Amino acid sequence: MVRTEIGELNLCTIGRHRIITTSETPICQRNGRIPVNQEGIISDEIEINLRLGIIRESRSPWCIRIVLTPKQDGSWRMCIDYRSLNKITIRDSYMSPRVYEIYDELSKTRVFSILDATSGYYQIAMEEGDKEKAAFSFKGRLYEYNRMPFKLCNAPETIQRSMDAIFRSENMKFVIPYLDNIIVYSQRI
Repeated sequence: MVRTEIGELNLCTIGRHRIITTSETPICQRNGRIPVNQEGIISDEIEINLRLGIIRESRSPWCIRIVLTPKQDGSWRMCIDYRSLNKITIRDSYMSPRVYEIYDELSKTRVFSILDATSGYYQIAMEEGDKEKAAFSFKGRLYEYNRMPFKLCNAPETIQRSMDAIFRSENMKFVIPYLDNIIVYSQRI
């Protein structure tokens, strides 16, 4: 799961992301006005994600609006505003380790490294029947995610469950998976 470039993404075969909702009535939202000088950001992101198989064209009755959010460096990130979908999604009760548990475990060590899985969320597949619920549109075309996007309700639980399964035998012995981060630790180098 650890790569250096988004073009080299693997697919985690342990688990898929589900979107279980309290209503099957599709949510369909129009995008707000996107400034012309920012349309290229969205077009580029969609083109890359199509090429990598992260998204595909869709015929979904669902459609969630796109928003652009500023990054710390002043550039922009394309996001899907899943708040309305998240409100009707049944919560997963799977728990990530608490930060104090991680600190307690690391306090017994002398050396540790933190690995960040490149686009870790995109390495988790969406359940086929739930892909349509994560759909969005741009310039008259509809798309849906093949891979798990950020900001979906239960996405952190899905990635934590997958990471825990991958590192089950090593967990809290010398490895601590935390969402899309992996902490490897030891008493000696």
